[in-house]
Amino acid sequence: MTAPQRGLLAQVSAAHLVSHFHIMTVPALLPLLPTIMSVNFVDIGIALAIFNIVTAVVQAPLGYAV
Repeated sequence: MTAPQRGLLAQVSAAHLVSHFHIMTVPALLPLLPTIMSVNFVDIGIALAIFNIVTAVVQAPLGYAV
């Protein structure tokens, strides 16, 4: 593996790490979100469901594009 390839791999890995970090902060903040955002747990659940459905639909095509 050449140096530019290692650099690209490091960048993609770092972006993936940030993605997972943001996804994992939501469960930790779940008890606080309803009071902070003035919503109920059903609204948060709907938002998370939409996020996961969109992620499932676009993950394969975007992975192939990359």
